[in-house]
Amino acid sequence: MITANTTLLNFARKVEDFRTGNRVFYPSASIVFMAFVGVLCGAKEWEDVVEIGESCADLLKELLEDDFVGVPSHDTFNRFFNLISTASMEKAFRETMSTVYAQSASPSHKEVVAVDGKYLKGVKGNSALNMVSAYATELGICLGQEEADKKINEPEAFRRLLGGLELKNYIVTADALHCEKESAKAIVQAKGDYILIVKGNQLHLQEAIKEAVRVESIRGKKRFIDRAEEISQGHGRTERRICYSCSHKGWLPNLGRDWENLQSFGCITCERTDHATGQTSTETRCFISTLKMDAAAHMRWIRSEWKIENNLHWQLDVTFKEDACRMTKAQSKNLSLLRKLAMPVLKDFKYKKNASMRKKMLAAALKPDIKRKLILSALAFYANS
Repeated sequence: MITANTTLLNFARKVEDFRTGNRVFYPSASIVFMAFVGVLCGAKEWEDVVEIGESCADLLKELLEDDFVGVPSHDTFNRFFNLISTASMEKAFRETMSTVYAQSASPSHKEVVAVDGKYLKGVKGNSALNMVSAYATELGICLGQEEADKKINEPEAFRRLLGGLELKNYIVTADALHCEKESAKAIVQAKGDYILIVKGNQLHLQEAIKEAVRVESIRGKKRFIDRAEEISQGHGRTERRICYSCSHKGWLPNLGRDWENLQSFGCITCERTDHATGQTSTETRCFISTLKMDAAAHMRWIRSEWKIENNLHWQLDVTFKEDACRMTKAQSKNLSLLRKLAMPVLKDFKYKKNASMRKKMLAAALKPDIKRKLILSALAFYANS
């Protein structure tokens, strides 16, 4: 039996309680943990959280021990998550995910961390809430998030997010929006590496990269340029990707002054042929990197960037119905963390062959035995080493 001394329950206990006085009845750790259990089992509203909590009250009492004094009302959940410090939730979340990473990642292997923003469209009183997330693509965990609001644009939120993370053994990938000198410097200062996509917002740099790759590929000197190619089929099309990675930094303008610790650059050309129509489209993306010239590795690392869209943002939209969740700004930010805490558990949970996360959540909500197994699996996933 898993004891209460787990990383997941410690996360709930680390969230600072804003309440004072002698009218506090429900311990904050129990409220946070029960909200997580509700999200894990598919809750979309506070009433759902209450129903799920009441359906497994005996297990919650067993796990929370003295912290369990019953399941609060939906009004209590509503007030609590509207007033609890979002900074405290974020701090506890980052510490938890840092522990998971330390347990799971290989010290000799560089993990790709994709950073991108996603809008939460169901926030009350706001047009949308833009949360910038850092996602470890191989482990499938979110390491942290930062709000990009009207006062803080997305690149600034990107730098604030990375400034609060330990990036040693991380390769940070990001789209062209974040290809800025300040962002490159922030990543290196946090002991990380970067691969940044270069587009029109860095036009002179983009043109210099294309010219360098064109000339060096003709010259063919292996000490200056490396080439890799791969072909894949699926979704009714064939994709042919060619990557050039170049180390001749003299081609780039103002290199030493502008781009922190840059070691290589290049481009990836993707040719897509539609099987039904026979039409072919071509797209070329340029990049800069602190990593040494290696075309095959750069192509693999850059492709990992798409995992934040497919494995994080898509799941939040489709599985958790995040945009349909009508909450206040504070509640939306706090629940976003609980969803990102639940997501790797659901992915890892063994239920039926090829069962989606949504089916696992539905099964947990309807079947007490599956609910118990899923909650215990969550504790095991976040267990202390």
